[in-house]
Amino acid sequence: MLALALAALVAAAPPAAPASFHLRSGDRVVFYGDSITDQRLYTTFIETYVLTRFPHLDVRFIHSGWGGDRVTGGQGGQVDVRLQRDVFAHRPTVVTVMLGMNDGRYRPFEQPIYDRFVDGYERLIRTLRSELPQARLTVIQPSPYDDVTRPPFEGGSYNQVMLRFGAFIKQVAAREHLGFADFNGDLVAVLKKMNAEDSKVALKLIPDRVHPSEAGHLVMMQSLLKAWGAPALVTSVEIDGARGRLVAASNTQVSDLVRADGALRWTQLDRALPMPIDLTDPVIDMAVGASGFISKLDLQPFKVTGLGTGPYALRIDDQQVGVFRPAELARGINLATLPTPMSKQANDVHELTLKHNDIHFTRWRLVQTRLEKDGAQQTGGALDALDKLEQELVERQHATARPRLRRFELVPVSPVAANVPIGFTPVFGSGDLRQVLLDGNRRKDLEVYLELDGESESPATLVLRMTDRGRGYRVSLDGREGGSFGRVDPPVAVKDARPPAKPPVWQEHWKKGEWNAVRVRIEGDRGEISVWLNGFKVSDWVDAVGVPPEDDNDGWGLCAIELPPDKAPRFRNVAMKQLPHTSDE
Repeated sequence: MLALALAALVAAAPPAAPASFHLRSGDRVVFYGDSITDQRLYTTFIETYVLTRFPHLDVRFIHSGWGGDRVTGGQGGQVDVRLQRDVFAHRPTVVTVMLGMNDGRYRPFEQPIYDRFVDGYERLIRTLRSELPQARLTVIQPSPYDDVTRPPFEGGSYNQVMLRFGAFIKQVAAREHLGFADFNGDLVAVLKKMNAEDSKVALKLIPDRVHPSEAGHLVMMQSLLKAWGAPALVTSVEIDGARGRLVAASNTQVSDLVRADGALRWTQLDRALPMPIDLTDPVIDMAVGASGFISKLDLQPFKVTGLGTGPYALRIDDQQVGVFRPAELARGINLATLPTPMSKQANDVHELTLKHNDIHFTRWRLVQTRLEKDGAQQTGGALDALDKLEQELVERQHATARPRLRRFELVPVSPVAANVPIGFTPVFGSGDLRQVLLDGNRRKDLEVYLELDGESESPATLVLRMTDRGRGYRVSLDGREGGSFGRVDPPVAVKDARPPAKPPVWQEHWKKGEWNAVRVRIEGDRGEISVWLNGFKVSDWVDAVGVPPEDDNDGWGLCAIELPPDKAPRFRNVAMKQLPHTSDE
C-alpha cells in the first residue's frame, strides 16, 4: 500500500518549474567566463539549486570558465576557438557570460583599455547571437575587486574600473534584450555589511581581492538566480495541532496525519529540497545573513499551532531534527536551516554535482585541449569513456534529487530533553553492565552529546570506532577529583602521537553537583578528536599512527560507553550526530 501511495504522490508532482523561472525542461546551460567562473562555485551552486528545487526539470549544465580569459580569449585559445569548442559544441539553449576582471589589466582606468574591452565585448555578443539565434543570453556585471576591506591601490580604485565595464554591459543587455545580473553591486553591499560587523571575517569573503570564497559565490549565485526569477519557497506546511488537522501545504503532499497520545504523525512527499549550505562556516553564515539569502532563496516554513505545554521533538525518518517549544512552533520554524534528512539528500545531490563537474573538467582540460594536436590513437576512446562516466554521474545526480516519502513525528518530550542540541538524535544503549553500545551501525565521523552527573564517583569511557577486537579510541569521562576527563587513548600504544593542543583544563569547567554537558567529535582518517565540557573545548587530539590495518575495519567502528562494574555514573540525554566523512589527504 505504501508503494502505491508513493507512486500516486509522485505522479501528482509538477513536471516543471513555474513559468516565471528562466530555465525550462530540455535546456542546456553553458557558463562562459574567466577564472572566477573557472572556480566552479557559483555555477555548481546554481546547478544544485535547480536540481533540488525542480527535481522533475531536465536541465543540463556545462561549466566553461578558463582562468585569465578576456573578451579576446586567453590561455584556452583565441575567443573564436573558445566559443566554438567550449560553447557552440554543446548546443546550449542558455548561455551566461562573465568577463572583465582581466580586461581592465589591474590598473586605474585607461580609455584605450576600455575601448578594447568594448570592441571585444560587442564582437563576442554578435558572434553568440549569430551562432545561437535561439539561445537566451544572460550577461553578468563582473564581480568586484575588493576595495572595501583593504585600501585601493595607488592611482585609484580598481573596482571603479569594473563598475565602468559593468555599466557598459548593462547598456548592451538593455539594447539587445539580454538577461542581466549584477555580481558587483550585490557582493559589494554584502562586503560592506560584513566589514562593519567583523572586519577580520570580511577579509575572507574575497581573500585575494579577486576570487571570492564559497561565501562570496553564494551571494553571486543569489544574484544570477534573482535575475532568472527563482522562487524562495521550498515547501510550506501548517498544522492545527489541537485537532490533528492539516491547515495548508504548498509544494508538498501531506498524508496520513494522525494525533495520538499528544503526538502528531504524518507522511510527507516534498516536491523540492532546501539548498545545502554550511552555516557552521562563520564566513558563509555572515554572508548569508548580510545578503538575505534565506528569505530570498531558501524558505521552508513549518508551523504547528494549538499544542499543549512542554517541549516537542521533531523527528523525520527517525532522525531527531530538534526540540522546540510550542510558542516556537506556533510562530513557525524554517526547516531549510536545520539538519534534516532533506538537507542531507540535497547535499548528496551537490556532491554528485561536483563529481560530474570534475569529470567534465578532466575530459575537457586535461584530455581534449591538451591532446587535440598530438594525434594519439586512444584520445577519442578516452573522451568517449569520460563522456559516458559523466553521463552516469549526471543520471545518478538527477535520481538522487527526486522526491522521497518522509515520516514525520512531533512528540512531546520532558523539559530535560530540550537540552539535546539541534541535529542530534537520542540513542538508547543496550548491553551489559560493563559496556553500553550506543549504536549498532559502524560509523567513522560522528559527534556524541551526553550529560554526565557531576556527583559521579566512578570513571567511565566513551569508545569511538570500536573494532571487532574491541579496540578503539577511548575518551575518558572521569570527572572525579584528580580524574582524567577528556584524555584520549589510541587503539594501540604509540610513541609519536601528538599531545593535546591544549593542557587539560576541564577542572575549571566541571560542575560538581550538577549535570555536565559533554560533546565529543571524531573526524578524519587520522582520528582527530575534540572534547567540549559545558561549551568549553578542553582537549584536541590527533592520532599520529592510526589503527592497525588488520584490525581497523577501514577506520569504521561502533560507538559505546564502557562502565565500571559497580557505581556506574549517571547519564542522560545521550545523543549522536553523523558527520560527513572528511579525508586527511
